[in-house]
Amino acid sequence: MPDRSDAADRLSGVLADELGCRPADRGNAGGRSEASRVGSMCAAGQHEQRRPVGVEDQRVGDGPHLAAELGSGGRRSRGGLGEDDDLPGCAVLGQDVGDPPDVGVQFGSHGPDSTAIAVAARWQQPLADRAGEMPLWSMFRLLGLLGGLAAVTDLGVGAASDESLRRCVVATRLARAAGCDAEQVGDVLYVSLLQHIGCTAFSHEAGAVWGDDIASGRLAFLMDFSDPRDLFRVWVPGMAAATGRSRARVLATTVRSMRGFDAAGPVATCDVAREASSRLGLPETVRQGLVHALCMWNGKGHPRRSGEDIPLATRLMHVASIAVLFLMHAGRDAALAELRRRSGSYLDPALVDLFVDHAGELLDGVESADAYEAALDCEPDPVQLVDRDDLESVARTFGDLVDLKSPRLHGHSSAVADLAAAAAGGLGLAGDVHSVRVAGHVHDIGRVAVSSRIWDKADPLSATERDQANLHPYHGERILARIPELAEVAILAGQHHERCDGSGYHRGIGGDRMSMASRVLATADAYCWATANNGAATADSTAKWLRDEARHGRLDADAVEAVLEAAGHQRQVRRQGPAGLTSRQIEVLRLVASGLSNRDIAERLVISPRTAEHHVQDVYARIGASTRAAAALFAMEHGLLGPREGSKIGRSTQAGG
Repeated sequence: MPDRSDAADRLSGVLADELGCRPADRGNAGGRSEASRVGSMCAAGQHEQRRPVGVEDQRVGDGPHLAAELGSGGRRSRGGLGEDDDLPGCAVLGQDVGDPPDVGVQFGSHGPDSTAIAVAARWQQPLADRAGEMPLWSMFRLLGLLGGLAAVTDLGVGAASDESLRRCVVATRLARAAGCDAEQVGDVLYVSLLQHIGCTAFSHEAGAVWGDDIASGRLAFLMDFSDPRDLFRVWVPGMAAATGRSRARVLATTVRSMRGFDAAGPVATCDVAREASSRLGLPETVRQGLVHALCMWNGKGHPRRSGEDIPLATRLMHVASIAVLFLMHAGRDAALAELRRRSGSYLDPALVDLFVDHAGELLDGVESADAYEAALDCEPDPVQLVDRDDLESVARTFGDLVDLKSPRLHGHSSAVADLAAAAAGGLGLAGDVHSVRVAGHVHDIGRVAVSSRIWDKADPLSATERDQANLHPYHGERILARIPELAEVAILAGQHHERCDGSGYHRGIGGDRMSMASRVLATADAYCWATANNGAATADSTAKWLRDEARHGRLDADAVEAVLEAAGHQRQVRRQGPAGLTSRQIEVLRLVASGLSNRDIAERLVISPRTAEHHVQDVYARIGASTRAAAALFAMEHGLLGPREGSKIGRSTQAGG
């Protein structure tokens, strides 16, 4: 994945050319040229809220500019430098007539070791585009993405809300108190954030044995495995309460199963953590930290490492993890007591002593602060940036992790993503294909909040189990909605079990509130589930079932045909309206005839304005019209206008007779 320094190098090169820097200026005696500093700060989205440089007169004919005052050490935006970012301290810089309307630079000083640089950029092309690369503002911070998705692992282990984010805040504070450099702090941040990234590796097996893989995972972290008394104080009563089983039965199951779990569970968890961190493009130091997440200071964990042979990032994470776990579970005093109790067995005693000595500063505001923003502020330079391709890769990784919850789910998210994206493309929804694909990968991430026992169950679910299962779109939407870059994806994922007739869940909305992209995703999900989980189903029977769902108004007919065609089925010749109009096109024609603008049509159909324009032009081409009046006349001639909104057909008297 590209990091900030890559983007900085690209941008600083372009700036150097614009500023007329000599080659020597690009690596001056101070180590960094002004152009390089601007590039680095732009790539980080870094700026300070200083006084505005001022607005200077623009001469007639000058192009518009985007200008931002940038300074080292300021807060970084969560998404990098955006095309429409409203940055404080903006200034429009004047140009001489005839100057290229591309870039202007003003240098000034706001104090020692700080150079305020106002950069007026982008009139015709983004700077990064002019370097032959992707626009800088189409990149955003990896931490912003993973920080939101970390809620998946919190749900998977039954953790308190935002426990992963709070853990990485405390861990980075502890790392700085221990004298770690910026690179080490960055490793600690990602290791702490993703401590439970392998949490679904053994979910199926744990759910089968204990009846609740989420509760068993939570209680395992609350236990001190070096103290046998915790088996009776924590594990047995906790599992009995979570599953409704007797304590005797829980104890018997523990005695019978624990050896196998101790052998297989940690290995699976570490294997998944290794693979997932590699797919996320994280540094080797972070990967090693995650692979050793189940180690213990005394060497009794997995893998069998002890003492300082365990990576420092892991040892720091362990201390922060216990502190935050018990802080949220039982309060500050309990957290410090638990750190002391586990010192020398599970935890590095020197780091425990350091934590206890500085507990006030390390835990200050952890419970009350916005954990997401606090975690973003903890990341040292250089921040990690990702682009659209990286976003798809991250989404696919998390989708695959969730699919580990049950063998019935393996490969489901990727299959839905590919099928839905192909169907969206076939429907001409070019602007939605990327979002649909990403949504396909993450549409089921809310499943981690529900025990694997329910997803594995072959018999019909009870009413209570059904209620739990039906909440998974809610959990998924809630996770995704927190990430600004995934706002559109969150809506799609939250609606993947909705139906056009209002019979779906979790909100029970109808087709009038579902975009075409949502209808496609819902149809692709239904198709993939039916083909993978109905052993008696054939390709033809699945296609027939989908078309029956469309005929009864539950699925969108156009989405059904697009999904089936993308899946390799022969497209059914559907009954069409005049001029070969589909039902969707007739719907658009009615809205055009009623006088709605493209933007109004987009809002009514819950699609993008560009997609609405495409539909309107397609309708015009089919009916041979070019104006609203001609379209209305065609609709009237062929009886395609339904009742107007607010009309009361059948009243005894009507205006105009």
